[in-house]
Amino acid sequence: MRFNPPPNWPQPPAGWTPPPGWEPDPAWGPVPPGWQLWVADNRPRDAPPYGAPPGKSTGSKTGLIVGAVSVVLLLLVGAAVGAALLLRKGNESAPATPTTSATSTAPTSSGPATGPVSCSASNDGTKSTPNPLGAGATLGDYCAGVTQVVKDATSTVLSADPDNKPPKNGRFVLVTIATTYHGQTEGKAYLDLSVTLYGGDGKKYDDTACDARSPNDLIGTERLRPGQSLTGAVCLDVPPAALQGGVLSLENFATDDEVFWKLD
Repeated sequence: MRFNPPPNWPQPPAGWTPPPGWEPDPAWGPVPPGWQLWVADNRPRDAPPYGAPPGKSTGSKTGLIVGAVSVVLLLLVGAAVGAALLLRKGNESAPATPTTSATSTAPTSSGPATGPVSCSASNDGTKSTPNPLGAGATLGDYCAGVTQVVKDATSTVLSADPDNKPPKNGRFVLVTIATTYHGQTEGKAYLDLSVTLYGGDGKKYDDTACDARSPNDLIGTERLRPGQSLTGAVCLDVPPAALQGGVLSLENFATDDEVFWKLD
């Protein structure tokens, strides 16, 4: 996977990955609805970025010059943000109250009630022996788990945002994740964690393939301080046949930890 900043952010050099503790400058603006910050790294180098309007070229000599200037600005802003974070942490006396988001349910959903999960060393679910829904597993600085799966969430997702388009592969699936951050700085679950369906058809479908904005979307959730928890949903665009015999995985990009869960 590679980092895929939106067009309204400065473009980093090829191969650059956000280091631990990095966060974007608020002046750059928010992530556009449905934009995927992590994309598969096997796309052609001359392909437009995910979310770019079709038929428009994204590369030019001017773009290279702007990119070079943006890299310098990115480094300067990163240094300033790092200094501000250190100053703010020194002035804080107590952590914020942990928050947990509410999650909607649907008749086609499966899984226990959503909420923080408990991690256990025995919950190291593999592809052949995946964890049950609701089990928590350690993924780097996170204790995380898949708590609910809505296998046919197409109508729910389409009604969540008028700009959402119908699924390309046949069906939207909503996967709810509950996670608690146990690191030393701040956790950005929407950047660090990824969901993938290993389909019964032998193919993989990750969350970068869904261009729709989901209800209670994990993208845009708050940053987590040590001990804080949240619950958010991730959208997958899959063929219905892929769900038969499929399993889900959660992966931490920073540590390459990957753990598997059942679909129901």
